[in-house]
Amino acid sequence: MKHLFLALLFIFNSAYAYDGHSIAGSVTLNGLLKSSITKTPIPLGGVSSFYGYEALNFPNSTPVYCYGGMGLSSSDSLIGINFGGSGGKVFTTGSCKKPEDYKGGFLSLGLSYDMKNKGSKSISALASFSLGFDLGLFNQEFSDGVLRPGDSKKIAKKRIRQVIWHMMKYAGRANQKTIGKNLLWLKVLLLPMSPALGVNWEDAVTEMKFVNQDIQDLKKWTVLKDLKTNLSHLFHDIQKDPKFYKCEGLDCEDIFVGSYKFMDAIVAAMGECHGYSVEVSATNSINFSLPLLSTKLHYSFNYSYYGIKKEETKDADSKWAALKAFGAHRFSKKSKSCEKIEEVAAGSFADFLILLGI
Repeated sequence: MKHLFLALLFIFNSAYAYDGHSIAGSVTLNGLLKSSITKTPIPLGGVSSFYGYEALNFPNSTPVYCYGGMGLSSSDSLIGINFGGSGGKVFTTGSCKKPEDYKGGFLSLGLSYDMKNKGSKSISALASFSLGFDLGLFNQEFSDGVLRPGDSKKIAKKRIRQVIWHMMKYAGRANQKTIGKNLLWLKVLLLPMSPALGVNWEDAVTEMKFVNQDIQDLKKWTVLKDLKTNLSHLFHDIQKDPKFYKCEGLDCEDIFVGSYKFMDAIVAAMGECHGYSVEVSATNSINFSLPLLSTKLHYSFNYSYYGIKKEETKDADSKWAALKAFGAHRFSKKSKSCEKIEEVAAGSFADFLILLGI
């Protein structure tokens, strides 16, 4: 897992187009409280809900974005709740040419390091990478391609897990000389799927074989401008690779078809404007933790949806713009583009968890 966290951190060395600031508030339910919402039988980890604002310095204006979302995270708490806020620096990467390109859904992978933990108060450093991604479209495309009319919940869950497990095993077997350096993106995109494998999720991550070479490759990368095109080429090469068709069992044909649909769904849902952030989080918590599982390093997987609250003038102070929007926030009175962002993000995220059987 150490290699995985380091690999994600090195993504943040990518060249960026525009920068700005963000501030958000969040609530996280841990352990048994989280299990009352999700279906996972393991009472560890947390589920979060958050709402915030970002301001970015585009060339002709400083748009202020509202965003809301939900996420899953690791946790050593058996039962508890965290509440607090975060703020920091954000950057765009990929093809973000105008403020409207940054609207919509973002799938975020990140990690946090606990810098100070005393009693109920905690301060953490956060780093996350956000892919422009329509999770609702992915859910629809993937489920339509894999699930069949009349499937029981048990059969549907089994079929989804078989496809994900096959893709993860292939990611570990594949060779960059055969399908190119974008193989690493297959590994990164499979990470949010790992909780679907339940108690075996850590084995699945190990199966993908994140190694030091992955980290060295990420150090050399500069931009993600053509990520969607590169993924299309990657999936085309995968389908020509004999290693992809290594399978044992009676369900191989279903697994191959499901894997094709999985790749098609990713390409359909992938956007072209992405982002990353480095933040500090301060939280208060009421938790009962397990000392044997205690760690300072935690991962997270979030889905958020963005709308534009307003546009400030060119070269406006992005930190002040984000703080001003957050300070004036009212849940009952929002601009038109901010009215449904929580519902869209929560609905897509819930459907995703249901699809994976979490």
